[in-house]
Amino acid sequence: MHRRLWAKHYVALWRHLWRRNKGEHYRHCYSVLGLSGAPTPPSALALSRAVLLRQVSIAGPVTLLQLLHVQWQETPKVAWLGEIRRDIQHVAQYAQAARTLLGTRDAVRSLVEALQDDPDWWVRQVKNACKTSVTDMVSCAPPPSSAMDGCRGARPPDAAATRAQVHGVPRKAHACPWCEASFDMRKHLGAFARLLGTSRISNTMMNVREVEGTEARQAKSLRRGAWDAFTAALPTLQSHGHKTLTTAERIDLLGEDLNLGLLSRLFRPDPTFLAWVSSFIQSRSKDGPRGYAAAFWDN
Repeated sequence: MHRRLWAKHYVALWRHLWRRNKGEHYRHCYSVLGLSGAPTPPSALALSRAVLLRQVSIAGPVTLLQLLHVQWQETPKVAWLGEIRRDIQHVAQYAQAARTLLGTRDAVRSLVEALQDDPDWWVRQVKNACKTSVTDMVSCAPPPSSAMDGCRGARPPDAAATRAQVHGVPRKAHACPWCEASFDMRKHLGAFARLLGTSRISNTMMNVREVEGTEARQAKSLRRGAWDAFTAALPTLQSHGHKTLTTAERIDLLGEDLNLGLLSRLFRPDPTFLAWVSSFIQSRSKDGPRGYAAAFWDN
């Protein structure tokens, strides 16, 4: 959790170099760091620890170096040298030398032995990994664009489906009714629809102003003395107490005392609608088993 939080603030620090224009979506972290020439958050931490390890290996004190080794042997999960091992695993994505260290029996011990011959060796490897990570982020960074470009100029569902069939694009189980996007799981379509709603705020605000316009005109008339425009406040909705009886429960409770007027006002939901709700709940998508879980910057 602490590493993810640090990576978040690290990217946010570099993000201040880019001014976000009106209507522009947030830049991807690859675009922020790659164009800034900044390494990935784990690479930046690995470089700082590599410099500190070099200083301890060269200038000591020897007691501190001995304590670090003892801590690594006794509690490797919380030891400081355990972070060095995580650095080696991350740098292995970019440097062959780090992969060679991971192939040994004890990568940390092999690294310390290599530093005795060349104290600057690990720092050079991490710096090369930082340069490679910047190059990779620049090549993989998506172009800056406004949010929800895919749903701009939305077409009707039939036109979108026809266009997908003409171009031979396979349609997945859950398709967006406004564009060609389709998803394997319904929850992904729901998340996509919520993002799509953010691009239609202007239409929503027009509806809000239209509804609030009636109240604004009424308040203006009251200030001018037109008391015939006054309406009493509506009663508050019931939030506590017993649940309202259903139609079947009320009929069973009243029995023969039920009059025709009340019987005509009882609500009976459409069976087709109930069947649709039940099928919608039962057809919810489920995640399959996940074979692995890796950090974002280690993929």
